[in-house]
Amino acid sequence: MDPKNVDCCEERSKSLRARYIYAIIFFIINLTAWFIRDYGHSVFPPTYCESSFPFLWIL
Repeated sequence: MDPKNVDCCEERSKSLRARYIYAIIFFIINLTAWFIRDYGHSVFPPTYCESSFPFLWIL
């Protein structure tokens, strides 16, 4: 067995593991964002702004 081939296979395995970890993190963040978007109005109180352009008081 070629030692270079074994090292390459090991590096490929690490790369795939990192991709799966990033994919799981991305999936969890997306589920959290969807949950907040869809059900956040009942969980979090609404926030109100006095004006849509807070910098208008300067003018």
